[in-house]
Amino acid sequence: AVRPEYVQFMINVPPATSPGYLMRIIMKVTSQRVFSGFPRFNDENPSGEFWAPGYLIISSTQLPPHRMVKDFISQTRKRQGFK
Repeated sequence: AVRPEYVQFMINVPPATSPGYLMRIIMKVTSQRVFSGFPRFNDENPSGEFWAPGYLIISSTQLPPHRMVKDFISQTRKRQGFK
């Protein structure tokens, strides 16, 4: 699901797959694709990372409620020093 504030993925992986490893791969590959398709973003972002730090992983067959995701984003931004 693509929303103005965030993107949600529903992925089915074997139990032995590390969620953190999976997220690192997703973030790396999608960053590379965004920067190759939109070089201007790469020029404006010296970190080489398209995605902001932090992600929410939930083990469920349903997408989490929108309010839960918005609360997670709000709490993450506060910890990062944003109001």
